[in-house]
Amino acid sequence: MADERTNAGEQLLTMVLDRVVPPVDDLPGAGGLGLAPRVVEVAASIARFGEALGDVEAGLTAELNERDFTALDAVQQTAILRAVEQEWPAAFATFVKLTYLVYYGDSLVQQRIGWRPGGVQPHGFELPPFEDSVLDKVRQRAPFWRQL
Repeated sequence: MADERTNAGEQLLTMVLDRVVPPVDDLPGAGGLGLAPRVVEVAASIARFGEALGDVEAGLTAELNERDFTALDAVQQTAILRAVEQEWPAAFATFVKLTYLVYYGDSLVQQRIGWRPGGVQPHGFELPPFEDSVLDKVRQRAPFWRQL
């Protein structure tokens, strides 16, 4: 019974994630990428995300009023999510941030949008050599700090 609830909860979260970040061209939405477990994992490790996820789940339960989210069409699902956003704006905004954090942290998304993680220098970009003469004016000034 608990496994059924967990699977139903994950299926619901997957569908909600696809409404928040829908598929575009050849890139699946946040739900289609299978990010629901990662969203739950991050929410469990960061209190404000966990609270927001719980509030959004409670809001969905209240708004659905015994209806099955998965049985609704896209327009109805969006209307339900808009109602949750209206009723719990801070929690919903935090949930959207959580979704974006997990979505844009995914390597497939990063590759698809052409984003390279990490620093600039390891990828071969060269900076011009430091021009020491830019410090000449500073060197000519008297010290303005107190000697210890």
